[in-house]
Amino acid sequence: LIRIIKKNSTEAKAKVGINRPSEYNFYINLRNILPNSQDATNLSYILAGFIYDDIEKNEKGYDFVAVNRNGNAILGYLISNFLNLPLVIVNFDSRWELEGKKVKVDGLSEIPRSENKRGFLIDDAVSGGSILKESVEILRSHQLRVDDVYVLFSRKEDGAIQDYKQASISLHSIFDLNDEGIKRIINTEEGTLDTIIDEL
Repeated sequence: LIRIIKKNSTEAKAKVGINRPSEYNFYINLRNILPNSQDATNLSYILAGFIYDDIEKNEKGYDFVAVNRNGNAILGYLISNFLNLPLVIVNFDSRWELEGKKVKVDGLSEIPRSENKRGFLIDDAVSGGSILKESVEILRSHQLRVDDVYVLFSRKEDGAIQDYKQASISLHSIFDLNDEGIKRIINTEEGTLDTIIDEL
């Protein structure tokens, strides 16, 4: 269900931000991942394995997994199960009505029992990274330690990289869309995620 689609196709026109300037002729469409689907499970295994390898290699210890409410909550749920860690959803109650006005409330679905718990944030993809950075800041405001963000796909823009460095956030991605091999595939072929995995 994860397909490389043409930028000017009918399917692509439903994508948010599709009219933004882009050097790519194709997009990787992640929107068709359904709850309890084999595709979501496979992706979660891939990302969970990537995270687990980093934990083992760098001797990291985590107490929870976090995901933004607008991010891929299914991925977060599955990964939290695979790694046997509790899941925290950032901005769980994002809007309340107060005296007839809607106000934004930064909150968490579940707060770990003690301060200084360490966790990481996950999502399927990141480009500018401002939402993920904001999520890390919210978690830190609750005296939780979050220094790592793990994603499947990233397009590491210079501004975003600098922002992450200044905020002491490490971005880890399996596929970097700035990689020349991936650029070539996305710009020349229509297919599935397997196309990228097989070619690299």
